Amino acid sequence: MPQNKVQGRVYGLVMSLTMTFLMEVWATAVRAGVQLEPGGLSNIGWPVVTQAARGFLPTVAVVILIAETYGTKLAMRMAGRICDFRRDPQALCALVRAGCNTLVMCSSVLLYVAAVFNVALGGRTIADLPTIWLGLMLQNLPLALTLNLLVATPLATYVLHAAFPETR
Repeated sequence: MPQNKVQGRVYGLVMSLTMTFLMEVWATAVRAGVQLEPGGLSNIGWPVVTQAARGFLPTVAVVILIAETYGTKLAMRMAGRICDFRRDPQALCALVRAGCNTLVMCSSVLLYVAAVFNVALGGRTIADLPTIWLGLMLQNLPLALTLNLLVATPLATYVLHAAFPETR
């Protein structure tokens, strides 16, 4: 885990970039109906990845803004109420941290997505916002947690250890 602010920023940046890119690719593939084709998501091709890349920068800017303003602090505060980082097993605390981080970040980003793309640009009413957000949460949260645990956290940890060997 990061031991100072610089390391925390590097770790957070790698997490944000990784999660945003993977979730953008997945969302783009779903909008294109790739999962409905024979072979499912294994049919993701360069057109889907290219389209996802177009939406990546604006979305990652929102993700970083949320993480820096309240997301990371709120997630760690929640995790600290569930897990005692000094006494509980390290693996349990890592799972709790990942779960709280995914819950806070995913729910915040999806509220932004629902408000901007479904209401402001999509023509839905503000009264529909809670149900749009709920549907997006049900669709995205399981994958986001899985990607956090199996891809983003290991990658961010690897980059952190490579850049700052003292964090091992």
